[in-house]
Amino acid sequence: MEVTYTEFNYSPRFILGSDGNYHGTITFAQEYKATLDGKMVYGDRTEKNVEVNCKKHQIAVESGYTVSWEVLLGNIGVTQTDKL
Repeated sequence: MEVTYTEFNYSPRFILGSDGNYHGTITFAQEYKATLDGKMVYGDRTEKNVEVNCKKHQIAVESGYTVSWEVLLGNIGVTQTDKL
């Protein structure tokens, strides 16, 4: 069995939501190949979208504040699956 990930595409821009967080999307392809005795017996290529949410945190430090980002991956959806 072999799983590879290809064609990562990040959202060209993240949108500031009403919740104060930035929202975007990552799109990628996943290829799955199952082999038996060195020959591929099944294979598919699945395109997926993943929601990305970025939360900004201000942290107090001696000299004032510093900014930290929390990146959360949300819903993963399949957009298309094709057999190899």
